[in-house]
Amino acid sequence: MEFTAQQIAELLKGTVEGNPEAKVNKLSKIEEGDEGSLTFLANPKYTPYIYNTNASIVIVNKNFVAENKINSTLVRVEDAYSAFAQLLEAYNQIFAKQKRYLQTCFYCRLRKNWRKCLHRRFCQYWRQCRNRPTM
Repeated sequence: MEFTAQQIAELLKGTVEGNPEAKVNKLSKIEEGDEGSLTFLANPKYTPYIYNTNASIVIVNKNFVAENKINSTLVRVEDAYSAFAQLLEAYNQIFAKQKRYLQTCFYCRLRKNWRKCLHRRFCQYWRQCRNRPTM
């Protein structure tokens, strides 16, 4: 799953500083960040890592003041710890819902029972099924 900095900022009620179209598809520690990863900075002892990280997006507190140039896109929020936890919770809810759809549709695929499937829009197997009804 891929998210942009703007989408993350809207979910967390924060502001974007940098490229709002920066995309992430994984999480990382701030010291191990690489392209396409999301991380956060809440503990001041990790501040030196923000200047060297290659993470695409870093969630920081609103009162964070950069002493050097930062290459990553920043999402400023009230509390980085709770914002990151909120983001993880939202991701888990999306993932659980998506997993439920795929399991249900997989069940329907095995039973060749597409007419009763309520999740056709979300199913990755829908286009591959020879027995699917025409819409």
